[in-house]
Amino acid sequence: MGSIKSFPFPFSLSKPPLPDPLNLPGNPNTYIQIIKFTEMAKQKIVVKVTMTSDKKTRKALKIAVSLCGVESASIVGSDKDQIAVTGEGIDSVELTTLLRKGVGYTELVSVGPVEEKKESKATVEIHPYQYYYDYYVPSYYVYGM
Repeated sequence: MGSIKSFPFPFSLSKPPLPDPLNLPGNPNTYIQIIKFTEMAKQKIVVKVTMTSDKKTRKALKIAVSLCGVESASIVGSDKDQIAVTGEGIDSVELTTLLRKGVGYTELVSVGPVEEKKESKATVEIHPYQYYYDYYVPSYYVYGM
């Protein structure tokens, strides 16, 4: 008879190693930024924009709300020329750049944390009240039997 030839098994029986999260394909800075944005708290950004017409005002608000992480945007200021944007993980430079491209001159006024409104709870004392039920019993007359 002939000799038995052994062939090498082409597949590995062990599990493949898990990919290292820092060796992901592409730009590693994008992954680090995503991690940083998840750790951020709510912030409020105020931007001064030259809005000469209602059309530019609507366009500026539309641009501000289109950013990722924006929860609300409102027009503030005495001349109604500032936009206050609140949200989590908003890039203020990107917001300013997009507003400059889309609307016109834009100036970054302030970036800071959102001021939480503290509600003062008024204590109300509740005194138990006893309810007295007074039942009216109709009177029945019995006539002779």
